[in-house]
Amino acid sequence: MSISHKYSITDYKKIIDIICEKHNKYNLEWLETQNGNTFNLKKKQVRHVTSNDPKNMDDLIDTHFLDYMESYQIGLYDLYANVMMELSSSNGIPITGRVKNDDSIISKLHRKRFIENGSFSINKYLNDLLGFRIVDQNFAPNFPELVDYIKLKNEGENRIRTSERKVKDYKAFHIYFMGLFNTCFPIELQVWDAQYERSNLDSHKVYKKDYTYWPTKYRDG
Repeated sequence: MSISHKYSITDYKKIIDIICEKHNKYNLEWLETQNGNTFNLKKKQVRHVTSNDPKNMDDLIDTHFLDYMESYQIGLYDLYANVMMELSSSNGIPITGRVKNDDSIISKLHRKRFIENGSFSINKYLNDLLGFRIVDQNFAPNFPELVDYIKLKNEGENRIRTSERKVKDYKAFHIYFMGLFNTCFPIELQVWDAQYERSNLDSHKVYKKDYTYWPTKYRDG
């Protein structure tokens, strides 16, 4: 079943404003629980937090980083619910989303640790622990104003990055909310043009089949 909708630029502004606001609020609250023990996710790379032994699956991820990531991930379920409630229930704006599951995260790190020696910044690679998606029937007319609004938001305290993704049959505009600090994980909004909805869904199915399953238990207890 199609989840496409005809969005207005006002809808886009509301989506961006609410995600920014709630993501920033969550980051501030979460950082208070870390007592200054943080990772700089812009400087920290995949190679710094994963084993370079291809046979080592028991200790694939550094335990301190794993605890850090899992601590952040736990609160994303409430963040997801808050964003969905504000947009879908209160404003009538259709949106879907998910919190990335553990197997997907582990598979993603495993695949990258031996490519270019794992020299990928964590906040550029694990940038979708929480992800949202909209499928817009009015994408082309909205796009110029959407880009302008993102530039405007970036002039303030918000840090938003974008990427026009074209990988085989997959075409989408990705928006990454980087948060206030490099010590917190970004979240993602995928914007699909409705004309590519079917091909994008098919591409996602193929991509997920390429995942290799890895055990999610890395330490006793």
